[in-house]
Amino acid sequence: MSKTLSPAVILDRDGTLHRDRGYLHRFKDFEPIPGVEEALRILRDRGFRLFGASNQGGVARGMYGLEEVAAVNAEIRNYFRQRGIDIEEIAFCPHHPEGTVAPYARDCDCRKPKPGMLLDLARRHGLDLGRSYMVGDHVRDAEAGLGAGAAGILIREKSGGEKLDNPGRIKEFDSLLEFAHAVVSGEPMQAMSANKEVNYDPFFTSAEETQDLWNRWNAKDQEIETISHHLIPFL
Repeated sequence: MSKTLSPAVILDRDGTLHRDRGYLHRFKDFEPIPGVEEALRILRDRGFRLFGASNQGGVARGMYGLEEVAAVNAEIRNYFRQRGIDIEEIAFCPHHPEGTVAPYARDCDCRKPKPGMLLDLARRHGLDLGRSYMVGDHVRDAEAGLGAGAAGILIREKSGGEKLDNPGRIKEFDSLLEFAHAVVSGEPMQAMSANKEVNYDPFFTSAEETQDLWNRWNAKDQEIETISHHLIPFL
């Protein structure tokens, strides 16, 4: 019997769940954005599982380590859990092509706008990306969603006026709460489907490229295993 896949809302962290203070690595600097808790409850009650996916290039730049990111993520999850909201995992990418710390100073498959983090979350948690959303305050967040076969959502308030390369395919909202209300109202979103297979977006990632990404994640190379080993105490 095949496993039933679940719809999810995957959220950027900095600037989407909380005020973006720049390279947040201490929970004392965490400040949730007004309306986020209500929005997450609405999405939860509509049957969406909740996850995070965050670029954390500060690791590659030597500003903080993996353990600090994992500890902050655990405290953020606990903050919302105490308020009845379960963000099941906040995945993060520690890489940056202009970094200074090996082995994180490189291009990778997981840094948004590439869809690697979303594909990995989907594989490990049984998510139906064709019925899911990727929400963030940067165009790269929405592009990662489209590249993975999900709907790409841009929160305009914090997008800094970024120009959309494909405005017809990325849906924009003023806040996470406005997006949640739109989901409840049944407002059509791009790339949404009841299809159980990934809906490839050739503008960002071809079917062959996406399959290659799946293969790389499924291989569980040594670096991923090492990172997971470091994170286990914080999950």
